[in-house]
Amino acid sequence: LRPLRTAVVYTAERWADEEAARSVADRRTVARAIGRAALLSAGTPAPTLAALAGTGPVPRRVAALLGPAPVAHSRPATFTAAGLALWGAAAGTVVSAMSSANSAVTLFLVLHAATPL
Repeated sequence: LRPLRTAVVYTAERWADEEAARSVADRRTVARAIGRAALLSAGTPAPTLAALAGTGPVPRRVAALLGPAPVAHSRPATFTAAGLALWGAAAGTVVSAMSSANSAVTLFLVLHAATPL
């Protein structure tokens, strides 16, 4: 699960970067701030040429911010595998709820007819 953790942490940071860029309305300013914060952090080793050439998460985040903004989709596509699975689960939930409601109403009517009040 460690690779998944790394991917989730990176994706959450990128999301925060994009939100910051959207609220500031300048991607270059946010990229510069991320770079400066990374250089000023206490755990950063002395910069060497090899360390600066590495493709860690911070250089990737800055490079992504200096590139074009990602295209925002208003809603996910319906006919993808995930979309079809979601529609199938929703349909199954609706059918199950209707069946349960039908059973409850039938049980109520049977009990009402069987017991004199």
